[in-house]
Amino acid sequence: MSQMPKWIAEYKQKQVLIQRDAKERSLKKEALLEEARDYFGYKIQANDPKFQQMVEEKEEKERIEAKKRKKEEKAKKLAVRMAQDMVNSSKKDETVR
Repeated sequence: MSQMPKWIAEYKQKQVLIQRDAKERSLKKEALLEEARDYFGYKIQANDPKFQQMVEEKEEKERIEAKKRKKEEKAKKLAVRMAQDMVNSSKKDETVR
């Protein structure tokens, strides 16, 4: 029983997180429906196959863009590392002479 207040506090925190997540999902869904309405020109239901296809295409596009960003970041890191290696190797050459 001494642990009961701690457990109650943890439970309430979990409930707040669950509610926050549900609200975020709801807002995201509403935004997607609004985007679909702008795209198709009429109000569309969430269970409509056209809407599902649009969501899938959008998710695929986001995955491709994320992959592209990741690849660019990796290339930048490699370029920085190569530049540092060149500077370090030129310093070593100067100390050898």
